[in-house]
Amino acid sequence: MLDVQDAFNLMRPLCVRLTKEFTKDNMMEVTKAFESLPEMCCRELTEYVVFPFRFHLRRLERTDGLVAQLFECLSSILKKAAVDSYSLFSDIFMQVFVKISSPKEDNKILGVSEEVKVSAVKCVHSLVSSCSTSVLQQMYGHSFRVFLGHAIYVLLRLAEQEKFRHLQVIAIETISVLASCHVSKKKVTGKAGATFAAFLPGICLSLSRVLAGDQKQGHAMFVVSLYFI
Repeated sequence: MLDVQDAFNLMRPLCVRLTKEFTKDNMMEVTKAFESLPEMCCRELTEYVVFPFRFHLRRLERTDGLVAQLFECLSSILKKAAVDSYSLFSDIFMQVFVKISSPKEDNKILGVSEEVKVSAVKCVHSLVSSCSTSVLQQMYGHSFRVFLGHAIYVLLRLAEQEKFRHLQVIAIETISVLASCHVSKKKVTGKAGATFAAFLPGICLSLSRVLAGDQKQGHAMFVVSLYFI
């Protein structure tokens, strides 16, 4: 089994190449190599491997054809990663939402493709699911509340306005993850409950409109909506 140094030696040339040459093939190669590593190595190398993706995420235009692929690869990496850095978390979180919405235009959902929207939401889901307890606690802090509120608003608009059922479902699932419905630690759930109390009326109203607005809503939509409520 690889140790951390061996894993670093494997990942380093791939990450360097991706930083210099941002292509779909290079992203896929980094992702596949990272997924093959033992869990311990993934945890230790999270920030290093994520760096080239963060680097290019800041520079890509919303309309760039590689945005969706970047989100897909980053989501796959985050599923095996350990997000212990609040700086890492907050940077990715905000950059993802910048690519699909505009805080300066009343949180308007931008006219990007469904593929970009789906991959962006999946990326946020993986990011929050991989966060340590300390990062989650900071996410529920007062300084991050505006960004959290913006994220919830955008996800609710996607659930209400989008026609693609899969996008609606993962948007609601991601709200549940943001509320730490997947976490059992009381010091996290207590803080999550206190923070989400302010958002709950709007969330329940939006979800009720989702469920009542279309008689053809699938079983998955009812399940995820009722699970959160």
